[in-house]
Amino acid sequence: MIGCKMGEAIREKISERMKLLQAIVPGCDKALPNAASLMKKTRNFSLQNHV
Repeated sequence: MIGCKMGEAIREKISERMKLLQAIVPGCDKALPNAASLMKKTRNFSLQNHV
């Protein structure tokens, strides 16, 4: 069951980081259909703002 707990911890960490990105990147505070959409908006934001 250690693998299950590790997977759960990884998913939780990813979820926390996705929420952080949603708070930082304009327009991501809305519900996006999937993680890929969030990552695309984040990439575009960072390219436009030279982050």
